[in-house]
Amino acid sequence: MRNDGRHYGLAVLGLVGLLALSACDTVQGAKLFPPTSTKYDGAWIGLMTLGLRQPECRLRRGGLRVRVEGGQMEGVARFDTTEGEFEGVVDQDGSIRYATLTGQYAKDDVVFTGTFGEDTAKGIWQNKVCRGEWEMKKAR
Repeated sequence: MRNDGRHYGLAVLGLVGLLALSACDTVQGAKLFPPTSTKYDGAWIGLMTLGLRQPECRLRRGGLRVRVEGGQMEGVARFDTTEGEFEGVVDQDGSIRYATLTGQYAKDDVVFTGTFGEDTAKGIWQNKVCRGEWEMKKAR
């Protein structure tokens, strides 16, 4: 049997593919291989408050309900007249890697920054015409 390097080449190609995938294990900030559990896992409830409001700002104070599972955040924010979908990633150290709130209007997409603690989380949210603070407490 002749070994012309094909098997070796395929093995190297497969290894390079796995390394590339692990180096780029995020899709819009969400890990493809998230940890199975984090100390932030659970239900979180809280409030978004408005700090700076331009006349074009359609967002008001709203309630947040978020579930964290394996570092992945999903939830909803409810306002007087609308609601939006919340999604993102919280890292093992509690910092938010990526978090957005998408609503009825594209320009109202909100970006969150902040940190999670053992029982509380807080930070800043903003879009093009609004800015405010958010805070959540761990419900369970």
